[in-house]
Amino acid sequence: MEKLKLVIIGDDENRRSLLRSVLSSDQSGVTGTFETNQIQKAVALRPDAVIFLSDEGVFSTAGKISESLAGCPMLLAAEEVDANLMSMAMRSGMRGVFAVSDKTENILRIIIPAVEAERSRMKSTSSQRYTRGTVVTVFSGKGGVGKTTIAVNIATALARMGKRVAILDADLQFGDVGLMLDMEPKDTIAELVQEQGSLDVDTVKSFCLLHHSGINVLCAPKSPECADYITAHHIETIIGIMRTAFDFIIIDTPPSFNDTTLAAIECSDRILLVAGVDISTLKNARSCVGTFASLQQRDKLRIVINCEQPSMITVKDVEQMLDMPIFARIKSDNRTALDCLNRGTPVVCALPHSKLAKEFSALAVKLTTEEA
Repeated sequence: MEKLKLVIIGDDENRRSLLRSVLSSDQSGVTGTFETNQIQKAVALRPDAVIFLSDEGVFSTAGKISESLAGCPMLLAAEEVDANLMSMAMRSGMRGVFAVSDKTENILRIIIPAVEAERSRMKSTSSQRYTRGTVVTVFSGKGGVGKTTIAVNIATALARMGKRVAILDADLQFGDVGLMLDMEPKDTIAELVQEQGSLDVDTVKSFCLLHHSGINVLCAPKSPECADYITAHHIETIIGIMRTAFDFIIIDTPPSFNDTTLAAIECSDRILLVAGVDISTLKNARSCVGTFASLQQRDKLRIVINCEQPSMITVKDVEQMLDMPIFARIKSDNRTALDCLNRGTPVVCALPHSKLAKEFSALAVKLTTEEA
């Protein structure tokens, strides 16, 4: 069984932090902790299981989230477990109760069977494959480092591997994903969020453009001022819906920590932090690593060095400066990248046998290997 992705919901930050440390193991990891008024953020992560702290009103909160997370069991973490509490939990739809003070291995003996049982139930009641798409956000705190080029090419590489892939251009003012794919969208995310009623999979897909590579593209607004109409809540909702329909959702972001970018980051399974090997870019990247740490998102970070070329700064220097290992290295090939950009075709499609395309494909493979 793959490593479980858990979220914790409760209003006591200290108890959430304690439980997060208890549940961090080789078999499980906590992808997010939220207060009870942040249910939508928890739903957007599409976890394998939701752990509730035994706060007042917890059972009504659990009822609100159950319909949004089909196939995801809910469990209760309490200071003390008794028969009455277990009875109330089971009546509210929870699949297990455990004491926060218990050992990690004992808690997992409750969580893992609950997850397996819920997945089996979903498979027996639906002819569709259980889907929990992996969200990969591509970010840099500095523009011009090749962030969008990486996002477009790994999305294309994943599609060529047979994965169901969507790319969301969350650079809402100046997104270039459509340009790089030679697409002129009639509708964008700006038109999608103006739809009346609740969004669903069919609605989101209808606003996506299908690229010839097989990726579904939800483009950024045509005009920068339209970004003001798109909120963090919209981004969370769209990502949560996309998770149910695609194997991978690649998100391109602006070089800034605004509300919508933070929403994408919190909903992500992996964050590719793109950096170069010059001092200015690395200084910026180090600041970003610190910010992600303060947001409790550092464990999702993967460092990608783009446009690598001979330099007095070595890979070891970069790893020491960022205090993180390098996840992938893309060598500099400005001529190939610029030629494909001007043609509106990803390198992976236009020149699949080039060294640059192979490096993008290797990065895509590495992402699938991590999720296996």
